[in-house]
Amino acid sequence: MARYLFLLLVTIAITLPRVAFADVDATVEVAPQPAPSSPWSWPVIPTCIAEHPQKPQPTPTEPPPVEVAAGAASICDLFASLTKPNPYVTVIEVLPAAVVNGHDPYDDDFPAFQPGSLVVHFRVAGDIRKIFSGVNHLERAASSAASARLGKWWTTFAQVSADGKTLRDVREISDVLALPAMPSCAATGMDAGTGHDAYFGMVAKGFSQEGGGIELFFPNGGVNAQADVAQIPGAATCANALPDGQIPQDPLNPLPE
Repeated sequence: MARYLFLLLVTIAITLPRVAFADVDATVEVAPQPAPSSPWSWPVIPTCIAEHPQKPQPTPTEPPPVEVAAGAASICDLFASLTKPNPYVTVIEVLPAAVVNGHDPYDDDFPAFQPGSLVVHFRVAGDIRKIFSGVNHLERAASSAASARLGKWWTTFAQVSADGKTLRDVREISDVLALPAMPSCAATGMDAGTGHDAYFGMVAKGFSQEGGGIELFFPNGGVNAQADVAQIPGAATCANALPDGQIPQDPLNPLPE
């Protein structure tokens, strides 16, 4: 009897720890870890508009911004056109983007122009269609037709077109211009009134968008737009717009064939 009791106690001593560990292993779960978020990085600044071009730019850790239309003048070409003597604009100053963006807390979180780049502050002195011409004519994307025609922030058609003829998809437009919301309508600018000030520079990353496109800010407005607006492909309906992606033509500033 004692022998059987001894064997029973040995069996219990050996078995209990296994049962306990088995229970623990069955109930303890490792919570799935979220994937590390991509580090915040600005679009690569072209050397021609870099505040300190002698400093090497960091290697981008994210996909590059949406490319402009094939054959379109780059931000460097337009920057050069604005800063060399011409009868169409008067250059007031070339400023670091940080100065132009100001000190508003909102601007610190989502600055308009890319920090580390240069911004041209100019005044319209003539027909700026001679500079912003063809695929680089002024274009603006917004949530409504009225907002598209009357807004103060403009870009070039090359930034929002893949082929130099029609508009890109709404998500691509929002991405390259770092818009806070998806636009529906696009307005085509014809010219700007003489005497109006404007700022020209590179769009900063923001609102979970890549940025890297061209932006022009007319603080007092002054851009004259076509009456017709375009429907941005993939976006919510833009009332009374031209067919999907088709923009109105300016006979004085036609697109290249």
